[in-house]
Amino acid sequence: MRDGNNVALQSHTGSGKTLAFLLPLVTRAIAQDREDETHSQPLRLLVVVPSRELAMQIVRQTEDLVGFERRSIVQQAIGGANAMRQRESIRRNRPMIVVGTPGRVAELSREGVLKTHNTSILVLDEADDLLSDTKQDDLRRIAEHCGKRVEGGRQTVIVSATLTDDVLRRLASICPEPVRLLVTRTGEVAVGDAARAGEVSSLKEIDMPENVAHVFVRTTRRMRVDAIRRAIFAVDAQQALVSASWNSQTERLTGLCELNSCEDSARIAHKAELRSCFTGGPSSRRPLRLERKRNALACFRASAFVSAVN
Repeated sequence: MRDGNNVALQSHTGSGKTLAFLLPLVTRAIAQDREDETHSQPLRLLVVVPSRELAMQIVRQTEDLVGFERRSIVQQAIGGANAMRQRESIRRNRPMIVVGTPGRVAELSREGVLKTHNTSILVLDEADDLLSDTKQDDLRRIAEHCGKRVEGGRQTVIVSATLTDDVLRRLASICPEPVRLLVTRTGEVAVGDAARAGEVSSLKEIDMPENVAHVFVRTTRRMRVDAIRRAIFAVDAQQALVSASWNSQTERLTGLCELNSCEDSARIAHKAELRSCFTGGPSSRRPLRLERKRNALACFRASAFVSAVN
């Protein structure tokens, strides 16, 4: 990565892949800035991720890398945050590194606030999720404009726990001819053809905590919520955290909170309040605030109930 090659990095969740790409790319971005005496192009590194939570995690890690005194060179550009403040911060601080979600990054790019034509490094983290139908148009715009005027072309790094041949094929126009890296469960790094050959076996061999079991249930779209309810009853779960990406089912998921017996109406009210923190309420379209989500998770860990997460 420090040599400027396009890279496709695959490593399982929790293996430290965020730091694995941040360390060499932040180093390279800072080196480029020092070599540019004119400092005409402040933005050197653009990291695009599918979720606000992941973006803020990467922002905090990047700030730790560059140090407290230089944290102003790192800027978040996430949906759900105050867009006006983001615009003001970008214009005032002229950040070297921007981490954001596709929708907000594309919006700031269209407005001319985020100038990426001379940005030399683009990172797509959780790249397979960025290929979803709701993100494709924004991702296409970002890729078309990022590094457009960079002599010799930009460097693109794609990162994911599951980089299949199909994902790489769909990203070929964005990240052509990448060096493929696979980090195995033992920490060994396979490169190129060896990485491709070891992809499936490596994923099968990932070590998991002994008290964690993975089970999948095949069902129809219409019966998904009922299947969740039956599964919770079948294993006699005292706690369950349900993650749902389909908005139309969220209101039905709220009924899961009635599965466990409650001692009084106050207990039910408490559960409904927590559920609202996660889903934003049945009729609300306001984005979740990260602090409220943290508080809700803390309450969940301390109690025994079912929570639906959207």
